[in-house]
Amino acid sequence: MENIPTLYKYYTEGGIYAGLETLPDTFLLNKKNITLFSGAIHYFRVHPKYWRDRLRKLRAAGFNTVET
Repeated sequence: MENIPTLYKYYTEGGIYAGLETLPDTFLLNKKNITLFSGAIHYFRVHPKYWRDRLRKLRAAGFNTVET
């Protein structure tokens, strides 16, 4: 099986030297193009003991941004 880097490894490869930048038609994270896929969690509707579970499920579904 091919060793595919995680998003974190991909965007931090070579060190962290830039944050999130906005351009007219794209976003850059650490000077690399990134597409934001956002999911929402209404934390006040979820018991705190389930927050980690819900965040992991969002990540597993392919989201890389969370709106609260």
